[in-house]
Amino acid sequence: MRAIAQQIDEVVADPVLRWYGAALALVNTVTALFWLTVQPLDRILQPAATPICWPFLDACHEWRVAGPGLISAIVVGLAFLGLWTAVLFVSQGAARRAYWLLLLGLGMRTLLVLQDYRLVLNQHYMTSCVTVAYLFVPGKRRVLPSLLVLFYFWAGLLKFTPDWMSGAGLYGRRPLGMPQAWVPVACMYVIVLELLIAPLMLVRRQLIFWAAFGQLLLFHLASYWVVGFFYPVLMFLLLTIVPFVHFGPRLSVEDTESPRAVLSGVSRPQEHPVAFAFLVGFSVLQLTPRLFPGDVAVTGEGRMFALNMFDAPLSCRGYATVHRSREQPEMLTLTAPFVNPRIACDPIVYRAIALALCRRNDTARDFHDIDLTLDTRKHGQHISSTVVSVKSFCTTRPRYSVWRHNEWIKPSS
Repeated sequence: MRAIAQQIDEVVADPVLRWYGAALALVNTVTALFWLTVQPLDRILQPAATPICWPFLDACHEWRVAGPGLISAIVVGLAFLGLWTAVLFVSQGAARRAYWLLLLGLGMRTLLVLQDYRLVLNQHYMTSCVTVAYLFVPGKRRVLPSLLVLFYFWAGLLKFTPDWMSGAGLYGRRPLGMPQAWVPVACMYVIVLELLIAPLMLVRRQLIFWAAFGQLLLFHLASYWVVGFFYPVLMFLLLTIVPFVHFGPRLSVEDTESPRAVLSGVSRPQEHPVAFAFLVGFSVLQLTPRLFPGDVAVTGEGRMFALNMFDAPLSCRGYATVHRSREQPEMLTLTAPFVNPRIACDPIVYRAIALALCRRNDTARDFHDIDLTLDTRKHGQHISSTVVSVKSFCTTRPRYSVWRHNEWIKPSS
């Protein structure tokens, strides 16, 4: 508890961190609004809906006991919790209570996301990383801006693909309504922005700071035309730490020296070993998909531990061939509502649908088994490749390993 007390003291003593705590609390409110409007949790998590369980929580259907009304009430409660926590952070005397309420909000949001794999989003991944760093990692003024720079760096590296650089990865959407001919140039600019310009927002010289920070704000504003309101609003909230540190009261001489001082928690790991381990650990996780064979944009393996930016546009068809006694096999097309485009062709989704189909037919006397097939085609390809083909799926019930290649998923080059 002493370590937690030190983290709380660091927040309470620093007005910059209290302001940022309020911004992180509002993340919960914005997330709740997204779940009430765009991605309706009351329909996704209700007991009657087909669950798309995370592969390490295959029994998530057993938790589906809350009806739509209770689910909506929980989400509304998360929204008001975020607002109240933000108000408390403004007052130094109430900041300790706000700290614990922010932790409660993180726990509520995480438990809801774990209810269904369809809720996996970069937005939750990044806000959870930032909130964990804020709550538990020392040297927050240096670590939080550094973590944001790492977000941009790894996202920029992911975009070195023909699909992103050609603009195909935007699924035909045009940022700021620009002409389609400009989209490939804009996509190339984003790579430069994330890899080279984003780190310059840590520089204290006003001209350089505003040139870099202003471009990031414009970039996230433009993303509204591609992904809607949720991502840009969250990024605006996460980025507030940068101007807060830049213009807020300084606590030591170190904060006034140079951009190198802002990153001292990284450059001098002996000073903040926990901070260094956190930032390195985050970067190591971004390499996880590279440990798996084939094109992970198609197979989906390893991506749940890393940033998942726009991949190649995929089209796919998942279907189950149902075998019953004394009947011809029946072919069923497998679909699930509210699946975002980044996981729409993920084998995890179709494995979960197939498992639900097995459970519904377990007591049927004439039911024998199903064969699961998933055919996927990348943008620009004319022929689909079979990514999943499992005979007697209900009998074998193939397990999904999150850390190593799954033999029932065929790598795609």
